[in-house]
Amino acid sequence: MFDPVNLQLFELICHLEVSLHQASTRRSAQLLQQLLHDEFLEIGRSGERYDKTQTVAALINEDVEAINAYSFQLALLTKDCALLTYRSEVIDSDGRAAKKTLRSSIWQRSHICANHQECWQLRFHQGTPVKEVQEEEQASKTAN
Repeated sequence: MFDPVNLQLFELICHLEVSLHQASTRRSAQLLQQLLHDEFLEIGRSGERYDKTQTVAALINEDVEAINAYSFQLALLTKDCALLTYRSEVIDSDGRAAKKTLRSSIWQRSHICANHQECWQLRFHQGTPVKEVQEEEQASKTAN
């Protein structure tokens, strides 16, 4: 497991990541500007690439879906860079899980944050759709 310092970092990075799923963060251009690195890049579920400007513009205008995130793992790449991987799913209006996704985020320690304090910023994010096993099994049964 982690030593106490790395456990603190794990908890901090998970907290920052999950905050990006919340409406209060997603609708705040100011918070998004702070959390996303100036060189931020995302490769979305669609396979499309988005930079910081595109991501902020999209997030502040989208309908926020309830996201359940779990199975977090953190790997320190350097003392100033960490890779967070996890799974997520959108909870639909009927309470069912949909849009299951494997997610990877690279967080970078930055020294150029508000009030000249050190902080962590999201440098890269990728969401990869997970093919539903149940859908595959159902299609197989239908084909037979």
